[in-house]
Amino acid sequence: MTKTKSLLLLGTVMIALPGSAFAQEQTTRADTDADTTTQLSLDRLVVSAGTEKVAIDTPQAVSVLDQDDIDQTQASTIGDLLEGMPGVNVQGGVSQLGQGFNIRGMGTAIGDSDNRIVMTVDGVQKFYEQYRMGALFSEPELYKRVEVLRGPASSTLYGAGALAGVINFTTKDASDFLKDGDPLAVRLKGATETNAGVHTLSGIVAVQPTENVELLGSYNYRRSDDYKSGDGSTVPASATLSDSWLVKARVSIAGNKKHAIWASYQDWVSDAPQVYDQVSAATGASLMRRRVRDKTAVLGYVNDFDGSKLLNVEAQVAYSLSKVHQTETTFLGANLEYSDFSYESWQGKIQNTSQFDLGGDWTSFLIIGAQMSEQKRRNPRVAFNGRVTPGAGTHPEGNMTRYGVFAQLEISWSDKLMIIPGARIDWTNLKPGATVVNGTTLTAV
Repeated sequence: MTKTKSLLLLGTVMIALPGSAFAQEQTTRADTDADTTTQLSLDRLVVSAGTEKVAIDTPQAVSVLDQDDIDQTQASTIGDLLEGMPGVNVQGGVSQLGQGFNIRGMGTAIGDSDNRIVMTVDGVQKFYEQYRMGALFSEPELYKRVEVLRGPASSTLYGAGALAGVINFTTKDASDFLKDGDPLAVRLKGATETNAGVHTLSGIVAVQPTENVELLGSYNYRRSDDYKSGDGSTVPASATLSDSWLVKARVSIAGNKKHAIWASYQDWVSDAPQVYDQVSAATGASLMRRRVRDKTAVLGYVNDFDGSKLLNVEAQVAYSLSKVHQTETTFLGANLEYSDFSYESWQGKIQNTSQFDLGGDWTSFLIIGAQMSEQKRRNPRVAFNGRVTPGAGTHPEGNMTRYGVFAQLEISWSDKLMIIPGARIDWTNLKPGATVVNGTTLTAV
């Protein structure tokens, strides 16, 4: 049986007025008059078509971590990067594996994962929904920028799954390290911690062999034993064993940096004992071994048509795979040698941004685009006698194909008023696969 549905998202409108900025200013002046010192910290943010602003100048709450923030955090997990962001909570156990997120009370809960949050890596949406595990597997050293967009306003550009918000990760580029025309840059990093004997090594090589070509390679190594808590007891399954690498290339066309073809590939591997329930508290009685492989490959194209206000095209095709190989699960009562949980997808996206000057202090941006994705969800389970069965009722197999078209208009007046109406239509086709329920294999018709 195949299920097809269409979703129309129409009239997403956000309006920002300058009153909040005025209130902040008045409060600061009052504190100053009272001879008190007030520090006002505002998040940097990027609106989809405009320029960088601070939080009080936009109708959507967005937080941004740049390279300096990431370097200062010295995070061991993606969760470490985001735990200090307002309105963002991180779940995912004591180890590096399976990070789950919650934005303003929505997202990862006790038994599900981030099906209300859209997560992207270089514009590629990441999927994963294994029971009581986080939805993202990655290494914080791979990224130069993280954006958190709160609330459903992002649904126009990212799809209906962005009910709680969007988390965007951007990988490093060679240009981030090549300064003043340098043809070669090398960055090495090493860290160690006494608790758990942590060892971290990171190496980045950026090369610009010609004016129009940039190349980057990065490798990251993490190892640690189980760490000890404040009372001196060892925390089970808190050890880390992971390797990750990133290769990225960008070729500018006719010397125009904004007319280019780029490609990236990243791979993250972890193999260590893990707690079965990554969401609840860790216990040593439910340990299994999980080997995780997460891959993301992207081929992209950008063209600003020599600074044209009407045409600024971005397009990309991508491949994504998140896979968990699970063994040592006899404590669950299952006669399984191993089981695999995988989400594999092909994705494509194209959009154009146009700018219109409406006269005076009025400016507008129009974004029009289309997206598609084809996802395969698989869960083969192999018994000790070699028998292979498909996914269980708690994790059925299936395919999902999705097509979407969208349009969003951003109208701003002198940075004091912003109106953002938008519309989106998504067509989703769901086809279930074979599933075992109460010992019986059910197949799709």
